[in-house]
Amino acid sequence: MNAASPAPRRVRVRAPELVGKGGWLNTGGKELRLADFRGRVLILDFWTFCCINCLHVLDELRELEEKHRDTVVIVGVHSPKFVHEAEHQAVVDAVERYGVEHPVLDDPELVTWKQYAVRAWPTLVVIDPE
Repeated sequence: MNAASPAPRRVRVRAPELVGKGGWLNTGGKELRLADFRGRVLILDFWTFCCINCLHVLDELRELEEKHRDTVVIVGVHSPKFVHEAEHQAVVDAVERYGVEHPVLDDPELVTWKQYAVRAWPTLVVIDPE
């Protein structure tokens, strides 16, 4: 780029709201919205409990959560691949079994998955603080 070229325009993509018929886990019964995370970097972790790579990512995210507790928030979006993974109690059990402490949206109908155009497990989406 030469001195006469204008600076590249930064295009902002609006993040869709988090929606899931299964509701929220690890929030004390509170429904969360993107606005609740404003001012912090939000990482959405699209995962399912029968995916070994998703379980490995959970371990990595734990470390990130601890190291950057004041600036980064992790939200799991449980997106089932198989029919039995869509059962709410199975998700509750998996969250407990794997020691997931961050908020988790149970998205059995893949609404949020589709809104974010996710195509694979695991997928991480980073949303800026604004």
